[in-house]
Amino acid sequence: MKAVAVFMLVLPVMLVSCATTTTECPVCQTKIVEKPVVLKCEPPEVPRAELEIIKQEDSYEERLRKLIKNYGLLKEENILLRRAMEVCK
Repeated sequence: MKAVAVFMLVLPVMLVSCATTTTECPVCQTKIVEKPVVLKCEPPEVPRAELEIIKQEDSYEERLRKLIKNYGLLKEENILLRRAMEVCK
């Protein structure tokens, strides 16, 4: 009798716990598609920006100055990379 009562209590718990597990939708998952790209020409070499290293012991003003300078250098590098990509279009 006790075994039947325990079984009657355990069975619904097991069924509910299995019903609440989520399954990933295969359509919703991110897909990465890699395709070979044919280059019409060899793109010109673009030098990497020489960024200033921001140290923990730098003052607030020094960190801000370095961040602004690094931003400008990366912006220039980005412009050069875009021009290099346009060469091969």
